[in-house]
Amino acid sequence: MYRFLLADRVLDHERAIELYRKLLAEFPEFAVAQSLLAKRLISQMESVAGSEAVTTLGATPELEEAGALINEAVQSDPSGASIYRTRAQIYLSLDENAQAEENAQTALEMDDRAAQAHFLVGTARLVQGQPDDALKALHQATELDPFGVQHYFNLALCYRELGMQDEAAQTVEAGKSVTDDAGARQRLDDIVQAA
Repeated sequence: MYRFLLADRVLDHERAIELYRKLLAEFPEFAVAQSLLAKRLISQMESVAGSEAVTTLGATPELEEAGALINEAVQSDPSGASIYRTRAQIYLSLDENAQAEENAQTALEMDDRAAQAHFLVGTARLVQGQPDDALKALHQATELDPFGVQHYFNLALCYRELGMQDEAAQTVEAGKSVTDDAGARQRLDDIVQAA
């Protein structure tokens, strides 16, 4: 268990991936480790790609491994809400937004108090061009986790898409109040400036 906790805290993707692989060599059906390894593989690909979407990279061994791992994790533990949340995040990274929404909704049905599940449902709806449907889920994510800057970001995007500029500006200010990160504050400001 110590190695699992260590891998979860390692910032370096290569090292974390190595630790998860060693752990899975011993415990091949450890569903949470499978899902976290899949998530790390996608995160590593995104960090290498920079501003490009993972889908522009084409089929890669890492992408195939991540897909296989997350599907194995669901088979190993079909009642694990966190696994469905991870799979939803992976689908969002791959721009497979309908599948992302479906998996996030499954996670939400298992645990309706998980801010991340509400956030993922809202995000999937937003990127599918349904900002009005995304609002309720993103509001719920913000209520459950008022310090999640990304919640305010997507909520402000919804308001902007709906032409509700005052609400977007208020949401941006609320988001800025919970972070000291200058980059995050600027990205929030960019939402209302782009309107």
